[in-house]
Amino acid sequence: MQSTSIKILFDKIDNYISGEKTKKLIIDNIGYRLIDLLFYIPYKLVNAPICKKWEELEDKKHVLLKVIVKKHYNSFKYSKAP
Repeated sequence: MQSTSIKILFDKIDNYISGEKTKKLIIDNIGYRLIDLLFYIPYKLVNAPICKKWEELEDKKHVLLKVIVKKHYNSFKYSKAP
């Protein structure tokens, strides 16, 4: 006799994820079944240290920078542009 609990793994992800954007991203990139989430292995890993001071930057290395905008000037040509 087959266990019925294994059938849950082959259910569609639509039953478990409520957000439309998240659901679409997961279905497009991972798959549409719950078991696809369990056995998903990323194919690329981005490793970038966070740089807090300009002096800490190293040549030809990827880093993440935190930028704070202190003053924003509106565009003269496009008034609806952010």
